[in-house]
Amino acid sequence: MTAVEVLNQVLKAGGRVIPDPDRPRLLVPQNLKPIVQKHREVLRVLVGQSSALAAAYRRYWGIEETDPLETFRAAYREIVSLETRLDPEVAWRTLREAAIAYHAEMGTCPFCQERGPLHLPAEQIDRELSEHGKAERG
Repeated sequence: MTAVEVLNQVLKAGGRVIPDPDRPRLLVPQNLKPIVQKHREVLRVLVGQSSALAAAYRRYWGIEETDPLETFRAAYREIVSLETRLDPEVAWRTLREAAIAYHAEMGTCPFCQERGPLHLPAEQIDRELSEHGKAERG
């Protein structure tokens, strides 16, 4: 199992990346700690990148309309650069975590900038997959 697969497993099991500019952390469910320990050093790098990516998303969404276009472009370039270093699933989960945190803090959807619900397409996909799985078992 690769470090990216371990990180995905931790996130799927309810673990979280705690962004901190000085020392980002990964909260790991107790039953996965032995697996995480085997990949500790690589996971530290992945968590750092994921934390940086989450911060970049927050900066990108938080840019005021009065900010110059170059600030917006710089934030976007930072996101693209960080995403290319991460596994696509890790990048998508990071996007979701950052969007949820932004929505909780600001009360607006980071994608449409409207007050109200978060418009994150994966929410619907997850719900459909869950319902599909129930139908197969039922």
